[in-house]
Amino acid sequence: MPQERNSSTAERMKDSKRRRENAQALLRASEQKPSPKPAGQKRGQDPKAHAEKASAHKSKAAPKREKEPLALPKRSVKAGGHRKQKAEKPPIGIKRSALITIIALVCAAGAFIGLYFLTIVDNITVTGCETYSEQKVLDLSGLYTGKNMFLYDLSAAKKHIESDPYLKCTGISRSLPSTLTIGIEERREFAAVHTSSGTACIIDKEGYVLRVGASSGTDGLIPIYGLASAGNTVGITIDEDKSLLRPYTIMEMIRAIGDRTWVIGSIDVTNTSSVKLVTPDGLTVMLGDSIDIPQKIERMFRVLDKIDKEKLEGSVLYINSNGTADISPATPAPTAEPDSTQEPLPTNVPEDTDSPEETDLPADTEEPGETAGPGSDN
Repeated sequence: MPQERNSSTAERMKDSKRRRENAQALLRASEQKPSPKPAGQKRGQDPKAHAEKASAHKSKAAPKREKEPLALPKRSVKAGGHRKQKAEKPPIGIKRSALITIIALVCAAGAFIGLYFLTIVDNITVTGCETYSEQKVLDLSGLYTGKNMFLYDLSAAKKHIESDPYLKCTGISRSLPSTLTIGIEERREFAAVHTSSGTACIIDKEGYVLRVGASSGTDGLIPIYGLASAGNTVGITIDEDKSLLRPYTIMEMIRAIGDRTWVIGSIDVTNTSSVKLVTPDGLTVMLGDSIDIPQKIERMFRVLDKIDKEKLEGSVLYINSNGTADISPATPAPTAEPDSTQEPLPTNVPEDTDSPEETDLPADTEEPGETAGPGSDN
């Protein structure tokens, strides 16, 4: 066993020595290999002389600009040295939803354009005309056909119509596909509010001032007295300023009476502590102060339903604030008695007398040239 171990060690040493020798031989061979001939060197020319000549030639020549290396696009490389994969394409569902959205927008635009031309106004109607013509109302409104109905300024048209105080616009409506309807109500003269300045405000049942003018020429309208001056302009209501007691009292009475206007002959609010209403029958109704006017008007109607209307002229009805009512009948006018001291009036019948000169002549003895007496047959 010891001998075999020694023999194997000797063989390993020989192998390693042989490998070292081979390596040294390769190294010597590489050192002895001639270097490659420089470019432009002639055969048999000394390499040193050729190098010197090349350096002198380069110094004389113009320096050439070195070319910059082309910048190549960088490629993204994932960790591990592999190229990045291309972006994934969007799924088919996203493409489909985008296509549906575009189609919906196109359809909506088409519907809008179609609706625009479908709602071009080709007819305008006017309702409520009595004395006014439809053309007059249309001219005042400023509305015309040939325009989309949603582009009209209906509020401005209403104001234009009501620039005439005798017209009240109840509304302007759109009727698809192409019709506008104007509703009006003609205001009626109801009462004349006379003032101390000699003018009168002509109002309707809502207290709307239709015109202001002279007190004359107001026949057929209910006269109202007690305002110091008109203080109003055309186009507003007389009780617009609620701080003014007399106009407010007048409108409270008119609203409380409502459609029972047959009871109003005249209204007097000169004294706000003693408001007075006179009926067409000549009955004077004293309402007291201006408090609780609606309740007092209703109490007045209840009393009028119970009394004899044929004997109202000259009577006075007091509506008390405590809920009671008193009536004072008209006082009969005194009749004139004859004066006993007056002399009797002469008559055509002569008095009886015994004197023959005082008697009538007989019919057959009539003297010529004299007329017959009262007892003659002619």
